[in-house]
Amino acid sequence: MLLTATTAKAAIHYVATNGSDASPGTIDQPFRTIKKGTGALNSGDTLYIRGGTYDEIIENWDLPAGSPEMHTTIAGYENENPVIRCTDCGPYAVVTLGQSYTTVQGFTIDAINTPVDGVCVLLAANILFAEMTCLNAARDGVRVIGENTTIRNSHVKDCGRIQTDLADSKGLGIQANSDGGSNTSNLLIGRNFIEGCRAGGIAVHQQSQTTNVVVRENIIQNFGSRSTWGQREGASPQLGHGIIFGHGSYYYAYNNLVINAGRSSGNGYLNRCFLAWGGGDGRPHGSFFWFLNNTCHDADVGIQTWDETNNVTAANNIFSNVDYIELLNGANNSNSSYVTNPMFVNAPAGDFRLQADSPGVNQGVNLSPIVTTDITGASRDGSYDIGAYESDGVVPSLSPPEVISDTTAVSEQ
Repeated sequence: MLLTATTAKAAIHYVATNGSDASPGTIDQPFRTIKKGTGALNSGDTLYIRGGTYDEIIENWDLPAGSPEMHTTIAGYENENPVIRCTDCGPYAVVTLGQSYTTVQGFTIDAINTPVDGVCVLLAANILFAEMTCLNAARDGVRVIGENTTIRNSHVKDCGRIQTDLADSKGLGIQANSDGGSNTSNLLIGRNFIEGCRAGGIAVHQQSQTTNVVVRENIIQNFGSRSTWGQREGASPQLGHGIIFGHGSYYYAYNNLVINAGRSSGNGYLNRCFLAWGGGDGRPHGSFFWFLNNTCHDADVGIQTWDETNNVTAANNIFSNVDYIELLNGANNSNSSYVTNPMFVNAPAGDFRLQADSPGVNQGVNLSPIVTTDITGASRDGSYDIGAYESDGVVPSLSPPEVISDTTAVSEQ
């Protein structure tokens, strides 16, 4: 089961821009630096960061591990939204969480000064990353290398700032990419808003037997050819992917909105909403991937498989303003109950619900118990609409999602 942070903490400490590291770290006499605050933590303690901008990094050895019953927590204080914007960001991550049973919540990481491969945050195992903002990472926004991690209700914007060579188009919002010695199993990525990233939204893949992954209720927009960062002169055509599943097994993507990748300039470079892949270079084949009740609009490709990828199921999806869709190179792959001319209520205004006379209204298959609500939390009855939204549900907004206290365990398998 994925981990959640408890509300009871052993002790509470505070950091503020008008504080002093000679102070005791109370709310009335806060520390001045985050490093001093994390150094004062014991297992299960909480450090609150008051509003303002901090020229620091947070490293995993600066704080102790928590426990399953009581996480060690670093959090922004009561909607004050402090910002970490380091000048000397080190070689890789602004925030590194290598200790188990830790939570980060409620502040902004601006990675504008990170070097070539820099990321906002690196997450190991047993981490809760919630209600965070990540901006301007040189490469990926959030990188996951361990299991039992939750990323929810967060805003990741404009990652992939640096294109390292003419053939490089890296820079994902969230990437879970483990090696042969670890995996990213039991991963929940839910209700995040990812925009402007060079290489796209979310990828869970590479070289390990990761299992039990859920990617749901995310909004991913303006990536690939429409990302924030322009290409270097002479670079390969920009491409991006909304959601990538590779290798491993039992991955679920549902109720996601993936829009505005645009068209690549060709030569084999394509913007895709969804990609499933496996095999090649000694990696294990991918199998048992589900893409359910998602909406894809404006890309070269709606959904595609690479290499040998087996047991890929796509159902109740919208593929609008795309050139083609295909599930090839694998056994037992299927794509059913989809529409390509959905008749959105008002796509330019961000309303991707279906009009009453759309061919997708009440035409989806019942996917309970995996899918029981839409992207906004509105209930789906026995006659599912195709796509991420129920037509009679909540009016959507293309903005960071409303914060929810969703700590559902990964149980779809």
